[in-house]
Amino acid sequence: MTVRPTHAYEVVSVPEGTPGRRFRSSAPAGSVVSVVVGGRSRRVLLTGTPLYGGRRAAHIHEYL
Repeated sequence: MTVRPTHAYEVVSVPEGTPGRRFRSSAPAGSVVSVVVGGRSRRVLLTGTPLYGGRRAAHIHEYL
């Protein structure tokens, strides 16, 4: 069984007034996962786009 590496992500497309959410996931880039953002469960798209601090960008799926 192959172990996938875990990456750190930050949600960068958030509604106004909602802070970005940081989380870790072992799902590959291009996957859609559920994350709680601003008190609501949101589907986010994981990307390979690098951010500062070694994190990768994640976008709320409904805003794409």
